Amino acid sequence: MINFHLHDSVKVKAGTADPDFGNDIGGWQGRIKEIDPESDEEHVIYLVAWDSLTLQVMDLPLIVRSENEGLSWTEMYLFDSDVEPAAPRDTTEDVIRTEKELQQAYRENWQSLKNKAV
Repeated sequence: MINFHLHDSVKVKAGTADPDFGNDIGGWQGRIKEIDPESDEEHVIYLVAWDSLTLQVMDLPLIVRSENEGLSWTEMYLFDSDVEPAAPRDTTEDVIRTEKELQQAYRENWQSLKNKAV
């Protein structure tokens, strides 16, 4: 059953692991960007676009590792059981500005950061 709709704000439940790298992402927040059409009634999958506050506290090695592996660090697919409703903490404009700031801040340093990333 679909519990959320496009643009709903959600928070990742405590103890939830990043499906790609296994680190704890509990408390991260974002908005539903997409509902996977391949989802079944028992396991709905949402694409969550991280809000600006989550992006601002994201660990740099995670960003670099995501870049190295061709994964997005601005959004993530999660099961409905991994997220709960949340009040929005920012605007879409805040997210766009934060993404641009992070990309600008690391653009000149990507090569050296990639070489140092574990």
